[in-house]
Amino acid sequence: MYHDQSGYSDDPAKRTDEENEHVEQARRFARYHVYRERGYDTLPALEHPDNLTAAALVVGQLSLERIEAYFGDYYQQLRSHGGHTAPAVEIPAAVEERDYLFYQKDLYLGTALEEFEQFEWRDGVFQPVTDSVTDVDPASVADRAVVAVSGVHIRWLDWSATEHVVRHDEPALERDPTVRFECRPFVPDSLDSFRDALVHNLACQARDCYIGMGIAPPEEMRVQGFGTYEYYIRYQKLDSMYQPYHQRNATITDWQEATTPNGHFPLE
Repeated sequence: MYHDQSGYSDDPAKRTDEENEHVEQARRFARYHVYRERGYDTLPALEHPDNLTAAALVVGQLSLERIEAYFGDYYQQLRSHGGHTAPAVEIPAAVEERDYLFYQKDLYLGTALEEFEQFEWRDGVFQPVTDSVTDVDPASVADRAVVAVSGVHIRWLDWSATEHVVRHDEPALERDPTVRFECRPFVPDSLDSFRDALVHNLACQARDCYIGMGIAPPEEMRVQGFGTYEYYIRYQKLDSMYQPYHQRNATITDWQEATTPNGHFPLE
């Protein structure tokens, strides 16, 4: 396997933004291929599509009571933008109205996640693989899979293109979080719709991982909307290369043609 980029300069400074992105795609794809074919831990924790998919399944199965227990501060922070409640964490005074503001929250999953091997994602719902699996409660399994969550982190890009992050209540765990939720301010209507928004954000992040490797996402991850800040910027900056996947109402053409540049080898 190789990435054919014989037309690119070896010096990144002499490449166009699109050429540099094709090289980065090849590197991301190589790390994913080694992980999938060899089982080596070659993927950064927060850029791991399997982690993101598993976390989406977990969160989608949590009861509303557990959603409130784990993510109530995140929900409160978002609802504060509609004047429904006070914010869970104060927005720094340095944040201006014109700045790009994002909220983040970390989720740590544990080994109980392995119990989900008896289930699969079908038609937007987590269902047993076979009809014989009837004595397993997905909500209970999901709850056991959650080890810890962080507080609400605030991230913003100011008008001078300087990035800032203020982090809150990080668990004392000697590992990276399994996933990190990230969203622009919006006002969820209810805990139920908020849970759906959390799942959708993780699905969009998984989509970003595949697109960032230059391969088409699996069918269930061909969703539109905000994933992460990095890809939000990438889709806008490299609009001649990427389609506006971050826009829910944008028209997206064939996903395979749109995300597989020359020189890449899609996984079968």
